[in-house]
Amino acid sequence: MARKVRDTDEIQRLLERSELQDSDSDNGYADSSDEPDSSEFHQTDCVGTLRINRKHIPAVVSEKKLKKGEIIARHDGDITVMKWYDKKNVTMISTFHDASMDVVTKRGKEKEKPKCILEYNKYMGGVDLHDQLMQPFLLERKKSNKWYIKLFKRFLNSSVVNAYIIYQKRTGTNVGQLDFRTELINEILIKYNAGRGQTNRPDPTDLRRLSGRHFIRKIPKTHIEKTLQRRCIVCTKHGRKKTSVYWCEECNIGLCVDGCFEAYHTKEYY
Repeated sequence: MARKVRDTDEIQRLLERSELQDSDSDNGYADSSDEPDSSEFHQTDCVGTLRINRKHIPAVVSEKKLKKGEIIARHDGDITVMKWYDKKNVTMISTFHDASMDVVTKRGKEKEKPKCILEYNKYMGGVDLHDQLMQPFLLERKKSNKWYIKLFKRFLNSSVVNAYIIYQKRTGTNVGQLDFRTELINEILIKYNAGRGQTNRPDPTDLRRLSGRHFIRKIPKTHIEKTLQRRCIVCTKHGRKKTSVYWCEECNIGLCVDGCFEAYHTKEYY
């Protein structure tokens, strides 16, 4: 039974309880110096992704510049450390695999991939699988000085990936993640943009603003914003970027108290 393990202590505990035969180590938890030795002692194999800056990785592997599809590997007994370049460098460590390649067919095209990576992808734990699904759509790539914005984007992206996984399991469809995200955006826009076809901007040719009862009031507070402001329509027309906490509720526009409110409601060409 393959299951995710986080460190050598966990491997040791599971082995002693005879719960583990083959282990898949998630990125960041595989240790090239300790884990394989412990696994060999218990006749257990280990395979996982490996950070390129780990200790004891052969320099010829870590420093080698590869072209797309190229692979380099070094062996020490049963331990194999390999690096393969696809869209980016992928470094693996295994006590079961060598550097052999298998041919896979994707979208009608044949492509060679390391057998080590193919089997790891098949049995990998949830952490790496989730990161792999998020990688092409990272919202937090854009630099931000505000840590909570980056954290929010990470949570948002993670929730979309979770929704994608649930959708696939419930519908039994094999829709691509890009198609799913596109459809999700369309559905959100349809749901929350309904009834917004008409603009709230005032019509300058509508002269009803020159008659009737118009009163200037403070814009009411909401539970989201303590003080709500709107851009003054008169100042905007004259190229001045000015906001006001006052508005005409009947016209549904922001206006400055001094001059702008009066001009808008008394002049045809304000």
